[in-house]
Amino acid sequence: MPRIISLKHLYATKTKTDGIHHRALADAEMTAHLWINMINDIKSDYCRKDVPFGLMQQLAKTAKKKVPQLLAVAGA
Repeated sequence: MPRIISLKHLYATKTKTDGIHHRALADAEMTAHLWINMINDIKSDYCRKDVPFGLMQQLAKTAKKKVPQLLAVAGA
């Protein structure tokens, strides 16, 4: 989700996938690690206890400039 973290951060994420690249399992593992990292970043950056899936859906539809406002309102 580039609205929360930069693409540079996505590529810099070090995740072990047992050396299997371009396979469904490795892709699923990487997606899971990125998802968890995004959730943890939102929790720490915006002082949230949880990040419901509905909020993630809203974030996907929100312009980058409006993300902090959405998270501030959603966290209140």
